[in-house]
Amino acid sequence: MNSTEDFEERKKIRSRLREIRDKQRDELEAKRKQREAEAEDLVKKKFEKAEEEKKKKMEAYKQQAPTHQRDSKYHEVTQNLIADKYK
Repeated sequence: MNSTEDFEERKKIRSRLREIRDKQRDELEAKRKQREAEAEDLVKKKFEKAEEEKKKKMEAYKQQAPTHQRDSKYHEVTQNLIADKYK
């Protein structure tokens, strides 16, 4: 651009440089948005996987038989009260 003395020629060069900068800015912005979306998807998948594991563990605990017999009647009474509440 410094070698050119013609005003119109300089104007064209500046215009072209502006177009190139705008194009590069748009490309970088698109890449940034894509990276953010990928990171968000990764977090969402990780959260869903953790929830799924949690559900599996809870289901396994429900299916597991009690390890010992309860000596007190407290548990039986409370279970009966809960059952009566839902009737």
